[in-house]
Amino acid sequence: MALLSVQDLVVRFHRRGSSKGGLRLPFGKDRDGASVLAVNRASFELEAGEVLGLVGESGSGKTTVTRCILGILAPSSGQIRFQGQEIQSRPGLHGGRIQSVFQDPMTSLNPRMSILEIVEEPLRIHRLGNAPARRRKVEQLLQSVALPADFLDRRPAELSTGQRQRVAIARALATDPCLLIADEPTSSLDASLRVYILESLQALQQQQGFAMILVTHDLPVARCYCKRIAVMLRGEIVEIGSAQEIFEAPRHDYTRQLVALVGSHAKEKRKKDAPSGL
Repeated sequence: MALLSVQDLVVRFHRRGSSKGGLRLPFGKDRDGASVLAVNRASFELEAGEVLGLVGESGSGKTTVTRCILGILAPSSGQIRFQGQEIQSRPGLHGGRIQSVFQDPMTSLNPRMSILEIVEEPLRIHRLGNAPARRRKVEQLLQSVALPADFLDRRPAELSTGQRQRVAIARALATDPCLLIADEPTSSLDASLRVYILESLQALQQQQGFAMILVTHDLPVARCYCKRIAVMLRGEIVEIGSAQEIFEAPRHDYTRQLVALVGSHAKEKRKKDAPSGL
């Protein structure tokens, strides 16, 4: 049995002013003009310990899919099953077994709380351990993301962006999740920090064995860090396969365009970096 199963997931947002209220999105307008289709019959499975890349341009529906998995959004139709049980549209019902790391750590960390309180919060919510045990756990988590113990009493504003993202990762791992959803976790970081954070996530995933969905618009990143890749376009998963299959034998026109664009950029970079003849 797969750890996570998403079957025929449909998410429809109703336009502002319609009788059902809701959000307005830029694509997938229904014939009646009252709603838009953000996700259209998306299906995939994720095995325990597997890393899946969810790839597509902005607005393709990647984040909407993951928010349904987290229970933040209720799908219009379809089914999401985690460890054999259907996920309801209420976050937290999975007992901390699914956790997430978002794009901008500053928006997901409470600026009034200390780092100790932030990382400890999931443990308190799920009633895991007493206060001394929780503090020891937080110290171990900070050590796992290469942050010193003297950060415990600091606030997020006292940390760099990269350090804040490492705190977010530590918090996400506090409950020993089976599944981690990393939604563009490096988009707010510079190039050197992106590599560091991604390699840290990869090392932690390999050490602890949790499954991970890495949401990214960057196909080379998915190739480096993911076993399989699902490509999304306008709310649909148009292709899914191993990283090698996606790059060496893409089947969908859109995937072929993405792969060709990656090759073009790589060629331009090699040309730019090559020493000029004198």
